[in-house]
Amino acid sequence: METKRRPKKRVENREDQPRHTYTNELNTLHSEKRNKTGNQCISNKFFDWKFGTVNIRSGKQKDEGAKIYSIAKTINNTKLTFCCIQEVKYRNSGHKVIKLDTGDEYEFHWCGTKKRREAGVGILIKIDKQIEVQNPDYEDPRIMAINLKIYGFCLRVVNAYAPTETGGCKSEKDTFYRNLSKACNIKERNRKLLVLGDLNATTSLAYRKSCFDGVKVLPDDKFNENGSKLKSFCRKMKLGMASTFFDYPMHERVTWYSCDKKTTKKNDFVLPESFIQQYISSCKAYPDIDFDSDHKILITSLSTPTCKRARWKQKLTLNKGKVDALSLRDITTKNKFIDEVKREFTNTKKHGANTDLISSETISDFIIKTLRAVGETTLPSKNPKKGTNEIWKNDKEFNDLLNCRKNHRVDTDEYKQTTKKLKKRIKFLRNKKLADEANEINEHANRRDIENLYKCMKSSDDAFDDIKRRKKCDPNILKNHFVKHFNPTCSKPDPPELNEAPHFIKELRHIYENNLKTSPPDIDELRKTIIKLKSGKSANDIPTIYVKAAIECEGFIEEMVKLYKTIWETNSIPVDWGHSRLVAIWKGAAKGSIENPEAYRALQIGSSLCKILVITIINRIKIWYDKQLLDQQLGFRSGRGTTDGLYRIKRVQQIARRRKNQIFAIFVDLTAAFDHVNRKWLFKSIKQRFKANSDMKLVELLETLYQHTSTSLAETPDDRFETSTGYVKEDLSLRYSIIYSWTTLCKFS
Repeated sequence: METKRRPKKRVENREDQPRHTYTNELNTLHSEKRNKTGNQCISNKFFDWKFGTVNIRSGKQKDEGAKIYSIAKTINNTKLTFCCIQEVKYRNSGHKVIKLDTGDEYEFHWCGTKKRREAGVGILIKIDKQIEVQNPDYEDPRIMAINLKIYGFCLRVVNAYAPTETGGCKSEKDTFYRNLSKACNIKERNRKLLVLGDLNATTSLAYRKSCFDGVKVLPDDKFNENGSKLKSFCRKMKLGMASTFFDYPMHERVTWYSCDKKTTKKNDFVLPESFIQQYISSCKAYPDIDFDSDHKILITSLSTPTCKRARWKQKLTLNKGKVDALSLRDITTKNKFIDEVKREFTNTKKHGANTDLISSETISDFIIKTLRAVGETTLPSKNPKKGTNEIWKNDKEFNDLLNCRKNHRVDTDEYKQTTKKLKKRIKFLRNKKLADEANEINEHANRRDIENLYKCMKSSDDAFDDIKRRKKCDPNILKNHFVKHFNPTCSKPDPPELNEAPHFIKELRHIYENNLKTSPPDIDELRKTIIKLKSGKSANDIPTIYVKAAIECEGFIEEMVKLYKTIWETNSIPVDWGHSRLVAIWKGAAKGSIENPEAYRALQIGSSLCKILVITIINRIKIWYDKQLLDQQLGFRSGRGTTDGLYRIKRVQQIARRRKNQIFAIFVDLTAAFDHVNRKWLFKSIKQRFKANSDMKLVELLETLYQHTSTSLAETPDDRFETSTGYVKEDLSLRYSIIYSWTTLCKFS
């Protein structure tokens, strides 16, 4: 029987349907109105308007406002709603109405110094029924803040004129940005922040389409002190640079020209919130508009919503958060992860090509991508960190007693009775908190969970949250510091001990090393090495707990054996294994300011697969290099530690005190010792300890690993730079032990 298809209903694009994206198009369903000035007025959804900023060099108040009038005339011809001007040089603060011959009127607000005609800022605002203007609530010779409502769009406009790079001292610049932060304080919920003006800042981000939004950290090759402070201010207030979201030629970006027109700079900026940025259609300089100044006006065009309905847009689905790798400690989750790993490697083995001739880098990338994909599909997202146990805030009875006590006078019996109840409640809550902490410590001790036991003992379970510092050192300054730190320029000649080995080296060469295994690691050796890895350690590629869980899959362990066999045979190590993620940790106020890059410690996080290679080599030569060391060395040796050294020093001190003898002790602390070790010297000193015909395959692999090393800040992972000194953490035991023994014997034997 033939069935007829029903025709699809045609859905008309009705006006009452909500917009799913922001748009600059005006609603044409209603008739447009015209205002007195002849400009296009609002449709019922969006309104097009423009504003500008320019440094006029001098308002010339002595000329009875002639220049300000001419500027207002030019602004009116450009059809600007308002314009911020800097270097007005009017004294004190005030406001006037400027009437033009065309019938248009502008409000002129200014602020300057009391006596001398210096700096000064001002703003010209068009008088319109649809523009509401409040009096400036923050006035400074360099900063003015004013609240505007332009066709239903609420703004807080902050006009700023920063000290010049050479003319202003550091304290003056710090004071300026401190005052600028105060001026940006918004008291109304629906008001958006817009900062603009002559900020005298140089940054390469402003000369290209970099999309600086105040959140992402982007590489910046050229910037001055004002530029660094500007970027820090933008990140603090979450402001972007409007012009960096557009692709313009250079003459539409620069706003300052020298007298000969050969030197140009981008000194003027428009810094909007992200909410304002989405409505901006252009932000560029106009060199043809003349204000009798060496600065050119920077004009921003935008189309803003005039009602609440126009501001609505469809909410985007949020990306999945970070994967909780430690959830693999759960047996059910681990089994699910292992089954998925088995399926992936089994399918690859069935349908994949012959991988015998594939390079080590290809195998490494395949393992990393596979485990990472399996983790994202099978493991849950990370839960937010456990908050502070705010016992005083969360206890209702305690807060009720405080509220009750404030209603009584101090000299009354009710006040005293309530105070007694408060003390009892405080004692009860305190004892309960201490009992919970003790029970948690005992649980870790009973399970012999030493790592969590140590964390519980060290953690300060305070009842209040710590202050999170937003202010940090600029990432570009940190990068420049660490580039010099890990790449010293001074070249020194080789020490004479490297060219002619000391006498004790000849004796050390007789140490038997033929038992060193130099063949590629087999399945059993790799499995033993992987099992001993710590699960909670950070990595640059994949978490180590992924590898520990995946070794139960035969296909994965075979692929790992193939990877390290390829490395052994070709003597080529994947390039990404030599790359690390650098986390800069502030040492504290005792070491320097938080903005000082020298007060930061570099913590480098490397690859998990590279860690397995290094630990395998160290385990093989552990017995050999342990025989090469002095008995007095305690660091980086199994079964020994600094507690042994402390015990010896303490016993010597006690014996000397009984015998009334003097003790002289020398404590030496080498600044960034491991970061500045010369790799060439160190590998040469290690090879000196082997006989002439010895197989040094293991040492050669380590040397290959350090031929091409690089790092990048955690904030800017794409901005890599090479390092020529320093070692990874897992490799320090061998390097430190041999270099320590070698230097001490050379200098003191």
